[in-house]
This record gives sequence, structure tokens and C-alpha cells, in this order.
Amino acid sequence: MTPIPVTILGGYLGAGKTTLINKVLAQESDQRLAVFVNDFGEINIDAALIESRDDNVVALTNGCVCCSIGDDLGKAVFELLQSDTPTDHVVIEASGAADPTRVAGYALGDTRLGAPHVITLADAETIRTRAKDKFVGKLVQRQIKAAHLVALSKIDLVAPSEIEPVQRWISALAPYASVINASDLSSLLVQQVRSNASADDLEAPPEFTTFTFRSAKSLIRDRFEEAVRSLPPKVWRAKGFVSFDDGQRVVFQKVGNRWSLSDPTTETGDGTVLVFISTSPVTESAGILEKLQACVEK
Repeated sequence: MTPIPVTILGGYLGAGKTTLINKVLAQESDQRLAVFVNDFGEINIDAALIESRDDNVVALTNGCVCCSIGDDLGKAVFELLQSDTPTDHVVIEASGAADPTRVAGYALGDTRLGAPHVITLADAETIRTRAKDKFVGKLVQRQIKAAHLVALSKIDLVAPSEIEPVQRWISALAPYASVINASDLSSLLVQQVRSNASADDLEAPPEFTTFTFRSAKSLIRDRFEEAVRSLPPKVWRAKGFVSFDDGQRVVFQKVGNRWSLSDPTTETGDGTVLVFISTSPVTESAGILEKLQACVEK
């Protein structure tokens, strides 16, 4: 039996992994992909593509399946391989706070799976700054060093003259990895090159704090925007839904210093639910929640 190819999709928070997964699931292909994700809620699967669904697996009309990792990636992969669903290629989305090399270890333990191929997405605008950060810099560098292929995302946010310096910097850090534009989806899943990853010098990732803000009442828009602008730089990522006092319910996204409010696509519900990922101390997280609570309409 020929082992099933495995791709690990890594990259720091906000690099564009979920956007890429959405595109991969939507595209027509002669391969039946099994895509493992951390959270179904982050994946925007077109309703017209969904053929069937249970708690952990969504089957699509193009032959792909999308599987929730839940609390145990190894168990999720094993259960899919034991099912009657044929699979030509396995794609595993690593958490933005994870080392892809360690995620790849799950595939190495099953003889039905081939040697993992690691693709790391790198935000062209922020990757070099993140790599110098005293809290997450070593993790960001390991994510790049683990890659067979580094895909530069968000290059539209960078001046054309800045692309080549970023590519040179990545090549110096990971000399055996190819560097391509993340929009080249076909290359992301088929190109095979050598890895320079070493399992002997891995270090534990930094401590991340995840916290959630919820409110059944509406938020006052100008107060909320002021609170967002005052968030400390250690809040790397935030996303969710905000209900405002003007009757609108919008999608909130924050990556680094950039944040946006946009109309929702498929989500329904009410109230405000926001999830934050930070390297701030717990006490600072409590202060952020207090600021958000002050935005609630009385």
C-alpha cells in the first residue's frame, strides 16, 4: 500500500492559514483531501459544497472532507483512516502557537501515512519583527526552520521593493526551504523539497493566554473602537462577533496592529463573543476584559 501524502500547514497567528484552508476546500481537484482543522468555527465552508455533516467531519461534494481535531489530533487522524472514506492526501492545520515539527510527529507514528511535508505561511509584513520578539521570536523562527516550503502571505501589504529582502532573510534562516508566493496554491500541496528541521534542538513554545469576552447586551461602538486602539501589543490575535448599539452585528478581526470590522457571511446569532490570544500576563488580560465591559450599553 502506498503511504498517503501528508502536509502540515504551519505559521504564526494571523499568517493566513485559515484563508488558505478555505480556498483549498473550495477548489475542484482530482484528489480527495482530508483537511484537519483546530476549529470548525474558523472555516467558512460554502453551504452549497456540504454533502453531509456530523459532529467531527464535514463531507464536501468535491470529495474532500474537513475534520475537527478536537482535543486529540492523533485520535482524529486514526478515526478517519479507519473509516470507509477514501483519502488521497492529508492536510493538517497546525495551531499558530504550535511547532509544526511536533505536529508532524503524529503522522510519523502511522505506517499508512507518508513522511510529512511542512509548509509554513509567513506574513511578509510582520514576520521579521515577530522573529525578533523576546516572547515569541524563537517559536516564529522554529516554524520557518521546520518548513520544506515557506509561502509568503499578505505581500499586497508590503512595498514591492521589500519582498526580496524578506525572501533573503527567510533563505538565510532556512537555506533548504523553497520560498514562494502563498497565492500559488498548486505548489503548496505538491512541491517536495528537503527539510532542514532538527528534532534535537526544539524548545518549548512560549506561554500563551487565551481569554474570551461575552456580552448579551450591545456595545457602544465608539467606546469599543477606543478600547481596541488601546489594546497592548502583546495581544497578537483576536476575532469574533460584536453587536453594536446601532443594531449592527459585525465580524471583528485583529492581527498584530491591524484590526477591522466587516459584515458577517454565514454566522447567525446575537450578542458579542470575542476570543483573544496574547502573551500578556493574566492580570493584564483581566484589565482588557474590564475595558470591554465598560463598552456595554447600560
